[in-house]
Amino acid sequence: MRIGAFSEQFGLSPETIRYYVNKGLLCPMIKNDRYDFKENDIDDMQLLLRLKSFKFSIVEIHRLLSLRRLSGFDSPNELSDYINILVDHKKKLQREKRELQGIISLLQDEIGSSSGKHSFNAKRKNGVPLQFLQYLACPSCKENLSLSNCSIEKDQILSVR
Repeated sequence: MRIGAFSEQFGLSPETIRYYVNKGLLCPMIKNDRYDFKENDIDDMQLLLRLKSFKFSIVEIHRLLSLRRLSGFDSPNELSDYINILVDHKKKLQREKRELQGIISLLQDEIGSSSGKHSFNAKRKNGVPLQFLQYLACPSCKENLSLSNCSIEKDQILSVR
């Protein structure tokens, strides 16, 4: 089977298949300077995709594919080694999950405390306390602010017309 048909069978681009070949994850035969994928390549690709879905790294996938190519997981010891690798990886993912849950919890706390700050700031009024009026000046001429034809009601200065 040529690379186009092989990549189509797995819903991947030919470039992705070439990447896997270059990394040694797939080892197709070469005929007339073209890849020729056989049944064992299909088996390797299925395992590769399964391991990838389990979040194994490319290096780990390469090791597991090599182990299967060499042993075929035929003996109980080889199959046991494979199962132990899967169990260890599961434990690693469970640790990462706990760490991520802790980070998510901290983020939620930060969101909650930041939201509280936002609602506090929304209630806060903007402006200048009346006691500071004597320090205000015109930005253009630098003259002190003078108030005429105005009234002060509660916390606002209103013009009187």
